[in-house]
Amino acid sequence: MTRTRTAALLCAATLIATGLQTTAAAVAGVPEYRPCVSSPEPADGPAREVLDIARRAKEELHLTSVVLRVTVDGRELVTGALGESMTGVPAEPAEAVGAGELLSPAAYRTQLDPGTVGLPGPTATCPETVCLPGFTTEARHFGLGVTVVNGWVVQNPSFAGFAAVQAYLPAGRLAIAVTVTKECDAPGGNNADTVTKRVAAALAPDHPLG
Repeated sequence: MTRTRTAALLCAATLIATGLQTTAAAVAGVPEYRPCVSSPEPADGPAREVLDIARRAKEELHLTSVVLRVTVDGRELVTGALGESMTGVPAEPAEAVGAGELLSPAAYRTQLDPGTVGLPGPTATCPETVCLPGFTTEARHFGLGVTVVNGWVVQNPSFAGFAAVQAYLPAGRLAIAVTVTKECDAPGGNNADTVTKRVAAALAPDHPLG
């Protein structure tokens, strides 16, 4: 994977969370999204806690890189990059990532409405052993291109050694974007999801992501 392609993937991983946040908060006059560059190393506070979580996860999960950005009410809490995005190349937050208003307010509501995709249940041709009643609910369901989980709006792409999660909590105007690349002995699945859930638990303990 080239450095340019890696940077592009890392760029893309921040767009959904930021775009949803921009749309949801457009009426409130939230500041515009800032370019994705590393913030100064925090000495303490929530920003330091987020980076410490990322550092511990990188070692524990055998990740080659962790790139993340967290904003609250549209304002950057922390942006950072750990490890190498490819052999010998330090990971960096992608620069010049802009995010305008990707969705209209009406489209945003449609995207998250449980009725857009529909809540499954047994039918005449699909027994309840397959179409499980209550498997998805208004609190946890598939939207249009996203998943709604306990108040979070989430997307979690994963392919070819690259994984990401973009999560936005409208109730707290909290956006978390995490991308990771992994070593051969890393756990299976989307390891960015593990990092994101740990960050979410630290910053929004009343709204577990999962």
